[in-house]
Amino acid sequence: LKGPLLSTVYHSAMLSAGAWSPTRAGLFFVTRTDGWLDCWDYFYRMNEVALSHRVTDGDALTSLSVQNQGKLVAVGDASGQITLLEL
Repeated sequence: LKGPLLSTVYHSAMLSAGAWSPTRAGLFFVTRTDGWLDCWDYFYRMNEVALSHRVTDGDALTSLSVQNQGKLVAVGDASGQITLLEL
């Protein structure tokens, strides 16, 4: 490798979890400590987030799991709450 294929811009919130989509090549999900879920689609927008979704109003997102069929994403936060999102 000569360098990274992709790198994110600086953000004040730290990244806390990430997962690749099992059904769409180039799509991956990243959770942040400010309560946001970012969806990156390498083939749609190479250098910016394709979609951002606020999951919580203040609790840090701590975990992320994508369903094998790629239609559901479960996101956990620091307070112990799990949110199920349909893509």
